[in-house]
Amino acid sequence: MNFIYVISIFKGIVPEIFRITPDNLARVRKLLQVFVGRKKQFHNFIDGAFAHPKDWIMGFLCSEPFVREELEYVILQVKGTHFKNNQIQKMIGLLTAILRGIVNENIVHRALRNEKLNIPGVPSVGLILNDVHYEK
Repeated sequence: MNFIYVISIFKGIVPEIFRITPDNLARVRKLLQVFVGRKKQFHNFIDGAFAHPKDWIMGFLCSEPFVREELEYVILQVKGTHFKNNQIQKMIGLLTAILRGIVNENIVHRALRNEKLNIPGVPSVGLILNDVHYEK
């Protein structure tokens, strides 16, 4: 499955002043790659469901920023074998908390281990199922 999430960088704030910097864009792309690969434990990102060992993320990309009606956006594209309820919203919610300085970057690594953490989610507005592809 291939989902995309369109997110405004700074909605509701004077848009001309706030734009994502090249350093923060590189930081986002680096953090997204932590989710990619097999043997990740997504239990902290799933509401009341069991994360199956065969569920894994094949790719997590961030587009170049673009401006529409004076707001800057990026598209986050995630491709995986299966996604549980609220999983993508919680992964992006954790990324947002890191970028806002609420939590440290090492929380991503902790969240993908056995430790139980309470991860905030982002609204599902902007989350779009872009493509479904089945393989045997």
